[in-house]
Amino acid sequence: MDALLAMLAVGLLFLGRKLFWLCVGGLGLVAGFDVASRLLHAQPYWLSLVIALLMGLAGVAIAMEMERFALSAVGFVGGGLSAVGILRVLELEGGPTTWIAFGIGAVLGILLIALLFDWAIILLSALYGAFLIGSFSPLGTASTLLLIGSTFVFGVTGQIILLNSERRALGRLG
Repeated sequence: MDALLAMLAVGLLFLGRKLFWLCVGGLGLVAGFDVASRLLHAQPYWLSLVIALLMGLAGVAIAMEMERFALSAVGFVGGGLSAVGILRVLELEGGPTTWIAFGIGAVLGILLIALLFDWAIILLSALYGAFLIGSFSPLGTASTLLLIGSTFVFGVTGQIILLNSERRALGRLG
């Protein structure tokens, strides 16, 4: 699962806007695994993996067939998971605080998507990609936050370069 998460993190970091279906499917996969691990902690590991894969595939199907709903789902899940990621790094995760942070992040994520689609996808996918990369860090809290912050900036920069090159190419065609 770690290798899959690492590939997903890099994909989200640099291609979250370009490969929107990857963003939705990846967030579904991670959310499915996280929820299944919490709710089914006494169950076999493979069951959490199956639930995660099903949620990831559902995310891809939704992204391809129901774009407006998928956009809201990305905002909701991406914002919520990013808020929980912040708590995890700050070592404040647990109990109702996690769910409250998820709810606040989810609402902010939906608002970002509604107001600024391209920028919201870039920011949310790069942020969550950076948090996934940070989750592999053996460093202390401050160093992990620095890693996440710099990786986030690197991912946003990469996605902006891709967006600008697409817009220039479209400008040449028109």
